[in-house]
Amino acid sequence: MSSLLTIPVSTASHSYSIFIKNNLIKDINKILYKISTDKRRIFIITDKKIAELHLKNLLRALGNQNIIKPFILSEGEKYKNWASLQRILNYCLSHSIRRADIIIALGGGVIGDITGLAASLLLRGVIFVQIPTTLIAQIDSSIGGKTAINTKQGKNLIGTFYQPSLVLIDPLYLKTLPLRHLKAGYAELIKYALIQDNVFFKWLQKNHFHIFNGNTNCLKQAIAKCCKIKASIIAQDEKDRHQRLLLNLGHSFGHALESLLDYNSNKLLHGEAVSIGIVFAFSLSVYLGLCPEKENKIVKQHLDQIGLPTQASLWLKHPKQIQKFIYYLQQDKKSENQKLTLILVKGIGKAFIQKNISVRDIEDFIYFFLGNHL
Repeated sequence: MSSLLTIPVSTASHSYSIFIKNNLIKDINKILYKISTDKRRIFIITDKKIAELHLKNLLRALGNQNIIKPFILSEGEKYKNWASLQRILNYCLSHSIRRADIIIALGGGVIGDITGLAASLLLRGVIFVQIPTTLIAQIDSSIGGKTAINTKQGKNLIGTFYQPSLVLIDPLYLKTLPLRHLKAGYAELIKYALIQDNVFFKWLQKNHFHIFNGNTNCLKQAIAKCCKIKASIIAQDEKDRHQRLLLNLGHSFGHALESLLDYNSNKLLHGEAVSIGIVFAFSLSVYLGLCPEKENKIVKQHLDQIGLPTQASLWLKHPKQIQKFIYYLQQDKKSENQKLTLILVKGIGKAFIQKNISVRDIEDFIYFFLGNHL
């Protein structure tokens, strides 16, 4: 398997590998034999769109393996819910899944999150393989073991930590990704630079157009960089207690927006919400006197240049919407004692954890922020 890039992930609970290579799926049988026996069966969870694009090639690569008829979910964040989880569990149980069997998540973050949750619950844990097909999933959600579904109370409030046994990344999958989704993934990509790597940010400023032009070498380099950063962080903090919280830059505000919009991806994709959330986080840092305004402007200008949304005023026009947005912020998993914990910045590449932020201070800031971004 020439040109195969392997990134080891080592956590307190489990160690595994991320494999990155163009056309990696052709080698899938050799890879799966590393983690299971000949007698295992393969369960594939995907969505309708990904099934149309990639399922046939995966089945062809698997060949005469003992494959259970794939489970195909409707696509979109709104289907990452209790009902879909129950359907996946029933599908696996009706086929008498065993611990030696393998569940493959073929898709983006939604499929990876809900399939990982199902894998963690079935028989108290079955073998789980991530094959991410979106940029967000390849650089972020497929790595680190976070699984979840959404509820009406907020995003990702029901979930587990359950590490995959393998992550198989094929950058060529991104050639089928719509430009809007690729740009949304870029918001997660730039997050890694903004939290701890100013040099990486400067590289992205110079090379971002290669990513959108489909330069696979550039894509592979960027994906590998993000995977290495995340692997390093979760090795120190698997369960989101300390350092790993930095990976939530932009996410508290972004998740609140997604919840406000009832996870309607036609209005706002997850990465687009994160882009707005990053601007919120940098602007709040400036508001609190923690970050130079110059660096805030550089980040916002870069996101604008990419074509990512940076303003929330379209969805926060009225006091009721703003209050509901603040309510969803308070549901954030990092909140304690009615105080918010947010990821703020002292500059590009200098993120930190800020605890004990009062709701009143956030409310004052949001009205200030919206007044300056109308």
